[in-house]
Amino acid sequence: MNRNEGNELYLKAQKLALRDYREKMLAGQSPFLPVLDDILQNVPVENQIPLGQVDIPLNLLVGTKTTGRTAAFASNFMPLLDLKTEFASKWVNLCLSHLEEGIRDPIRCYEYMGRFYVQEGNKRVSVLKYFDATSILGNVIRVVPQYSDDPAVQMYYEFMHFYPITQNYLLTFTKPGSYARLQKILGKGPDEKWSGDDRAEVLSLYNWVEKAFLAHGGAKLRCTVGDVLLLLLRVYTKEELAKLSPNELSEKLDALWDDVLALQKADPVRVSDKPAEPKQTGLLDRILPGKHTAPSHLKVAFVHERTPGTSSWTSQHEFGRTQLDTVFAGQVETTAYFNAVPGENADALVEQAIADGADEVNSIDSTDKTYDMFSAPVMTNETYETTVPTNGNAMAAYMMSVGLWVSGLAFCVMLSPYHQKIGARKPGKAWLLTLGKLWALGLLQAVLMILCLSWINDFQPEYMGKTLIIACLASVAFLTLEYCVNFFLDIIGDFILLVFMVLQLSGCAGTYPLELSDKFYQVLNPFMPRFPQRHRIRSGHHHRLRGTGSDRCRIRRSPAGWFPQACEEGTGV
Repeated sequence: MNRNEGNELYLKAQKLALRDYREKMLAGQSPFLPVLDDILQNVPVENQIPLGQVDIPLNLLVGTKTTGRTAAFASNFMPLLDLKTEFASKWVNLCLSHLEEGIRDPIRCYEYMGRFYVQEGNKRVSVLKYFDATSILGNVIRVVPQYSDDPAVQMYYEFMHFYPITQNYLLTFTKPGSYARLQKILGKGPDEKWSGDDRAEVLSLYNWVEKAFLAHGGAKLRCTVGDVLLLLLRVYTKEELAKLSPNELSEKLDALWDDVLALQKADPVRVSDKPAEPKQTGLLDRILPGKHTAPSHLKVAFVHERTPGTSSWTSQHEFGRTQLDTVFAGQVETTAYFNAVPGENADALVEQAIADGADEVNSIDSTDKTYDMFSAPVMTNETYETTVPTNGNAMAAYMMSVGLWVSGLAFCVMLSPYHQKIGARKPGKAWLLTLGKLWALGLLQAVLMILCLSWINDFQPEYMGKTLIIACLASVAFLTLEYCVNFFLDIIGDFILLVFMVLQLSGCAGTYPLELSDKFYQVLNPFMPRFPQRHRIRSGHHHRLRGTGSDRCRIRRSPAGWFPQACEEGTGV
């Protein structure tokens, strides 16, 4: 391969870097390699241990030790710098060397929590990642964090204990005790080291399981390929899995997919090495001995969605159930029911278990369908709604105030008084001379509003005359105030009036009682222009409150004030 072809490879790698850069920026993530020194700034470190030369999986090489070369690489280790730079020239030289004789010099890096950060050899890693190599030789120093309650740190300490046995960085788990279980399944002692053949066989299985796992969308799950491999090895032997074709392995994994999803959840059982505290005897037990004691015999039924042959979860649970029968013979009796399908025969199986005399029924399949069945066992067939036929009357006072204020505001916006010709008159005098026209307009719009509400919306206040008077007074007051502000301030006045309108919508307690509003609006309420008008329409005549019981009910239930329909039978508060 000549130099020009090497340059073309660099440009292709640069395109991959730029694409990754854009994707990370759009996702709101850092487009550069993570830096171990930055990560460890606030992390208490227990120790640094030299591991010597390690065959490092390239997919675990995720960043750099220092910030020196951060801007030269995208987060996928592809080069970002221009082709004409010295960096690009060295990258091309390494590329040509790799294609001719291979990259042999080990890199220097640090390992922290199972991930590797390069100190020397970033370009070698970049070239090998471009050619999809699987691993690279490196001199590794392990950074050990202090032990803590963090589950990730605890799992890492378990990994460090078993690493001298397995010599494998790919095999990681999310459940405590997984390494010990794997040793037992493989027929190894707790501290028995793997041979080269053992590592090769497990690594081969790992690679095939990884492909099937990722094909099922496993990259979106929290569990690891190691978790899935351990799950398969609990159902099938290593030899059986090794003989399967890729399609057959995919089918086996599909059959266990519910169990794979169950790995996402925390372990439902916690193991304690401390003896249980003795049960305290209550006062009632001392006074009435022999009462309130636990039953001498308990019958428990377990309802499973799958069978022991198709689910390792069910198989393990069945083993535990039989152990219960053996250990607590005469005290505990258990039965099991299989192939329960939520929405079909699951309810029937539960009823059957109850009919067979079970004191407790447990369905323990960890699937979303089962959760739905037990979380929503009752279907609602009838819905009741509260009908409030007088809601319009109750809201009338509030909406009448809004209408009068907005109509005055619209008039000032369309016919701005600021631009009227006032000649030699002063603005104040000119404004006073327009009051007659304003008041006539205010009276007209108030009368029209009441008439339209009565004719169109069947608006029937108990005291029509008094309602009309309050509406007219409010309309005149609103127009006078709005016209005055707009006359002297023009556009700024329009803005101020809009702010007033917004504040009044929340501050005049038109929909709900004022006591339910924030403290800010309770303080603001008496100073709002629409508050007195809305209050007058709602208040009614006080002498009505001193009338009969039915009259008192009618006025108290009717925030619309003079509207008799607001207290019809069956619609009270």
